[in-house]
Amino acid sequence: MYEPPLHRKDDFEALYELIRARPLGLLVSHGPQGLLANAIPFLIDPARGKFGTLSAHMARANGQWRDLQAANEALVVFQGTDHYVSPSWYATKRETGKVVPTWNYVMVQARGVPRVIEDEGWLRAQITALTQKQESPRPAPWAV
Repeated sequence: MYEPPLHRKDDFEALYELIRARPLGLLVSHGPQGLLANAIPFLIDPARGKFGTLSAHMARANGQWRDLQAANEALVVFQGTDHYVSPSWYATKRETGKVVPTWNYVMVQARGVPRVIEDEGWLRAQITALTQKQESPRPAPWAV
């Protein structure tokens, strides 16, 4: 959907907050078999890199990791809430008829160069952090 510049948000803290609130991102990459997209839970570290750094864990059985090793760019899409907007909601519809349906939505598209890390210490720390993020609000959180 076309995004007019007026609706673009460059407030990085707001973008990070959406990623924290809706951490299941759609990771899109391209490799020898074409485009691949997988839903993967992410963590954001705003202090690492110019625009922050995303980190995740992908099961080795998921072949997308091979494409990421050779990729020079990948896209991760995080979606917030969305709603259809009917032209009938606008008073100008009756006056001019010059309104069309649209969609209100919140989305973050993060692009960057992926890096596959094959270090057991990093892997354990990543899985622990992902688990703690999701389990910490629970009365009896599960731990790695």
